[in-house]
Amino acid sequence: MKLSEALLCLVSIVLGGCSSGEKTTLTYPNGGDGLIADRDRDGAAAADSLDLAEYRFLGESPEDYAGYWVATAGDVDGDDLDDVLIGAYDETGESGGAAYLILGKSLGARGTRSLSRADHKFVGERAGDWAGFVVSHGNLDGDGLDDIVIGAYGCGDKGPITGAVYVVLGRSLGEGGTFSLSKADYKLVGEGEDDYAGYALTSEGDVDGDGLDDLLIGASGQDAAGTNAGAGYLVLSSSLGSERTLDLADADYKFTGEADDSWAGYSISYAGDVDGDGLDDLLLGADADDGGTESHVAYLILGSSLGSRRTVPLAEADYKLVGETSYDYASQVSGAGDVDGDGLDDIVIGAAGRDDHGYDSGGAYVVLGKSLGVPRTLDLSNADYRLLGEDAYDYAGSTVSDAGDVDGDGLGDILVGALKYDGRFDYQGAAYLVLGSSLGERRTLELSQACRMVGRFEGDHAGAAVSCAGDVDGDGLDDVVLGSYGGPDGNGAASIITARAMAHMGSIDVIRKNSNDTGRLPQEGQRAPL
Repeated sequence: MKLSEALLCLVSIVLGGCSSGEKTTLTYPNGGDGLIADRDRDGAAAADSLDLAEYRFLGESPEDYAGYWVATAGDVDGDDLDDVLIGAYDETGESGGAAYLILGKSLGARGTRSLSRADHKFVGERAGDWAGFVVSHGNLDGDGLDDIVIGAYGCGDKGPITGAVYVVLGRSLGEGGTFSLSKADYKLVGEGEDDYAGYALTSEGDVDGDGLDDLLIGASGQDAAGTNAGAGYLVLSSSLGSERTLDLADADYKFTGEADDSWAGYSISYAGDVDGDGLDDLLLGADADDGGTESHVAYLILGSSLGSRRTVPLAEADYKLVGETSYDYASQVSGAGDVDGDGLDDIVIGAAGRDDHGYDSGGAYVVLGKSLGVPRTLDLSNADYRLLGEDAYDYAGSTVSDAGDVDGDGLGDILVGALKYDGRFDYQGAAYLVLGSSLGERRTLELSQACRMVGRFEGDHAGAAVSCAGDVDGDGLDDVVLGSYGGPDGNGAASIITARAMAHMGSIDVIRKNSNDTGRLPQEGQRAPL
């Protein structure tokens, strides 16, 4: 079992059990025995200890792989509480797939429950669609309600693995129940077979400044610029009209990979606004050979750079960020929010192949918006921060995400997944929360010093998906949602951990945002800064 000697968060948080530091007993509000403690001092949670993950949702059936992807849904019902999306790409057992919507107002008392109790369930049209492989949200129609976006890269409309993306508008949601994606408001279909359209997607950014979020869709197998060169498509929400089915060949913009087997678009995210012009910017990861090094690359395209040309080679991206060494796999991309408080958004790039603490121990890079200048190609050895995985084969950086602002200090926080982390069990998996306030003068930081959240079972693969959950409980602080697609039978699970729970556990100091609250929550124990 790996134990940190200097923890930012005094505890390792077990998603289904929780352990405290060796010399500290911590209290949890409303707990039955009032204690969460490592009673036998073995570095693992006691069998009867409480679960820090206040809400845990289990897949309906074996091999559903629920939690393979998780995301905030924004606020789909207009009640000022954020909602959560959970993907289960193999639900039904024939890979038709499904996505589940959990409304914030439905969470109620903390506990574990089946996804069969989700407020809404969206099921793929056909076997083999793999609907729910990836999910996202955004306000695409400007009605004030967030909308739901679901990827189904196995969809075979134009041949095997053409891929598709479905949009379900918030206003189309009824009283709940099961909803076939055949009835989605929009379906965006890949250009041809083996395109993998919808393997990655996001819809949480506005690149043209019209107040509507836009769709960014990856099709990593697309062949227009070479065999499996890959592509990304930008569909402006202003282009969505009365036609329910759209061909991605008609997307507003297409970004094409540089060479054969680049697999560009296999990871995609909005970067936020890195240059302060009021327009959101785009990130595309490419599983690229990059001259035989397999270091992989990430591309940053500024919203202001989009003009009248509809097809843009990624070789002409505003910035190309290249991994440090061979087999770094530095291509998992995400916006990080504004981690340094300078008014510019920053980015995080996962590099699961880094070997600093053993083969494939992994890590992640943080690049500040203010650091982007010239040259246009940036070696990630010059990144502002490196976050290093703990041990060999952890694959830290296999997923990355912004965490929102969980401690209320106005700085963005970061999540890093390590889906093969071995703690008490093999492939238990882990996720790390790195507070923006922890980033200081040191450029290289150890994830062992961050808040670590670990899976409950052997083969859980916790951290395979990590995301900000938004504010699900209305306390003004962002919460997090983590996916664990494995477990004993492959049901999979997703866990929501609120900021308030982490604060009471001594994981973070929370600056209260509510008008009736001032100062910091009282904490027990001591923490070392990251």
